[in-house]
Amino acid sequence: MILLKNALNLVLIVLVVSFVYSTVCLAQEAEIEYGELKIEGEKIISLILERENGTREDLVNPGKLVSLPIGKYFIRNLVIADQEQYSLGTNTKPASETDWIKITKDEPAILKAGAPLKQVIEIKRQGKYLVLNYKTLGIDGRQYNKTTNREKRPSFSVYKGDKLIASGEFAYG
Repeated sequence: MILLKNALNLVLIVLVVSFVYSTVCLAQEAEIEYGELKIEGEKIISLILERENGTREDLVNPGKLVSLPIGKYFIRNLVIADQEQYSLGTNTKPASETDWIKITKDEPAILKAGAPLKQVIEIKRQGKYLVLNYKTLGIDGRQYNKTTNREKRPSFSVYKGDKLIASGEFAYG
């Protein structure tokens, strides 16, 4: 009889502790505050944002408005599909405070990234030669790297009037 009473007391204690623990866990989850991220860019098929503490938010086909826990984020990786796939990836945390995306509950943060893409050729003179550098830039002005179909390289032609004087292909890298 005493053993049964002690066993019932023990079961009751375990149930109370389990209930209190689950209530505390639910209360902690409920305390997470969310803010919004407004995405000004198109054709984003994958966006990985990383917080200061290293946790990540993986967003697949995000819309124009995304709900995220409040905090500071940076773009770990972003993939867009615009005829081909292009990627914007970073390996380190931002050096500048302005490169962080700050999500607050007061107003949506704005992320300007993705398409439309712009193809840019930088031309520099080196003696009697012209050096051409090809870049693909997103609406944020950052360089995006092509991740698919790299066999077909961007090409160029140089004319003097109507006369073709040089042509070639750009190399990746």
